[in-house]
Amino acid sequence: MWVCYYAYMNQKGSITLIIVVIIAVVATGGVYFALKGKQQTAPKDISTNKKGSVTVAGNSAVTPEIPKNVIEKYQELEKIYEQSLGATLSYCTKGSESIYDVSGNGGFSAVSFYFDTNGNQLAEYRRGDVIIPGKELPKPPINILEYECTVLKESKSGDINIPTEEENIPEGTVVIRAGETESVNIGTGDQLTVPVVVDASDIGNLSVASVDITLKWNPSVLRFVSTSQGEFGSLTINDSETGNGVIRAVTFNAEGTTQSFTMFEVKFQAESSGMTNLDVTVNVVGDEFGINITSAASSRDLSVVVN
Repeated sequence: MWVCYYAYMNQKGSITLIIVVIIAVVATGGVYFALKGKQQTAPKDISTNKKGSVTVAGNSAVTPEIPKNVIEKYQELEKIYEQSLGATLSYCTKGSESIYDVSGNGGFSAVSFYFDTNGNQLAEYRRGDVIIPGKELPKPPINILEYECTVLKESKSGDINIPTEEENIPEGTVVIRAGETESVNIGTGDQLTVPVVVDASDIGNLSVASVDITLKWNPSVLRFVSTSQGEFGSLTINDSETGNGVIRAVTFNAEGTTQSFTMFEVKFQAESSGMTNLDVTVNVVGDEFGINITSAASSRDLSVVVN
């Protein structure tokens, strides 16, 4: 404001020129620093130099160079999420701090990798849509909402038809079963270890990355003892209702699989003679792109007879 006043009093006739300059700066994105709290999109003219880094032409105020491994991570996520919601590469600032955010979004799940300006990876954050009552969600290692971010590069696959549970997915079937057989006989006082197996061997063109199930049984016949980790991804068990014969379990692996795997094992003690089913209820199944493929899943229960 002072500069304009000075120009008017001492250089009358130059005001028009100053206004033109300001408009030109705004039009070329030069006032990026003044646009607080909004995500901006950088020019699309991005080229790779001889060292493998990337320069944003005409916008050196945003970032002069992108490290090679940041670009490589973006290209990796671009391929992974090309059939889903795509990937983004953003330059983010908070005060004097600057970082890169490379993210892939699958709709039901997403992943972010954070790098410093030298290309060193600072942190990784994965998130999904599975929420377990009473369990606090993991906090992100970096709160990206505190930063002002400019999108340097992004990929989109267009309109994505994300299947719901009601839609028919013909590519195959995922069978989630309790035990290796359909029935088992044990004696009173015996212990029984039951594997919960996810069989994705006939899934066709799909893959399994996340599974959310509920296991139920008669607690007067079988008493819950413990659970143990399976061989696939990260497992979360909610065993707060085992006295009522209920367990809820969620497993996740970002890479996905088309093979069979043991999700977890549960150990019981036979309390009294009788019969009970270990009922498997499939809540949600997703692939590595975050697409809901629950309609492609079925379950098989285990009948337990205690003599």
